[in-house]
Amino acid sequence: MKLSELVTHTSEWIGLPRTVVESHGRYLREGGLLTTGGRGLAAPTMSIDDKVTLLISVCGVEVASRAAEHAKIWDRLIRLDSTKDARFAFAGAQSLKEFFVLITTKDLAAGGPLSDWLQAGSHEITIDFYVDEFEVKIFVSKSLYSASTATTDTIEVRFIQPPPGGVPNHEFIHGQRSIGFRAGSRLIRRLNAHNLIGWGTCLTGAP
Repeated sequence: MKLSELVTHTSEWIGLPRTVVESHGRYLREGGLLTTGGRGLAAPTMSIDDKVTLLISVCGVEVASRAAEHAKIWDRLIRLDSTKDARFAFAGAQSLKEFFVLITTKDLAAGGPLSDWLQAGSHEITIDFYVDEFEVKIFVSKSLYSASTATTDTIEVRFIQPPPGGVPNHEFIHGQRSIGFRAGSRLIRRLNAHNLIGWGTCLTGAP
């Protein structure tokens, strides 16, 4: 899959205009975060890393011109809580990119635990993407609806900046975020299971 194909695929499944996704791709490429090469038939094939980088960018960056800036920060985020939920592969992800690879190729793929659960009845799965420049929180919620009740099971997966030391241009070192920072992360994008199942075919090769 070339970048132009990935842009179209991501636009169709995430529900953003193609021009918006294309802008993200351009700025990520200029920032050295996507595979580069020739044009047209000589254009390089996008790697799994490239595909997930573009997905994270369109999910979490509101202004495309800041895509590379944010992606570089998020690429070094680490898992805050190493506790694993044995039901789902995504709950054991140690990086933001690994989260999206695991939820699409394992949990939501055919036969995966979330995929099986969706087939069982009146269910909904949502993926809420709460973002600030230094932290990403993802809430995966499973909701079951019946005539009289609604029950929800939510798992939070949180990624934060590593401690200062050994990381060049670390934002905490330069005081861009004070010790007293209290601003909450904002809900940038809500995806449902079908968004990710469809988008994930570029990783799984499913039709």
